[in-house]
Amino acid sequence: MRLELRSEVLWRAYPDGLVVYVGETCETHLLPLAFEDLLKTPQVFEVVAQAGILERPGLALGVHPGPRVSRAYAEELSGLKIFDPLS
Repeated sequence: MRLELRSEVLWRAYPDGLVVYVGETCETHLLPLAFEDLLKTPQVFEVVAQAGILERPGLALGVHPGPRVSRAYAEELSGLKIFDPLS
């Protein structure tokens, strides 16, 4: 599944987290650094049902070739208007 960052979203990484500004809602969100790979789009992610999954390539010990993210994370970030809605 391709998670696409909305065009009006701006973000910046800092040593202690991410700052994400959503132009459509005029909201600023603070996210953990673990979400940085999700914001580097376009990327194809495997969306999995298991909660709490956010794996980068190479961290899955070769079992999964690409990044994986839980459906709950993807849906929440879509709900915050950071990503286009899941199809």
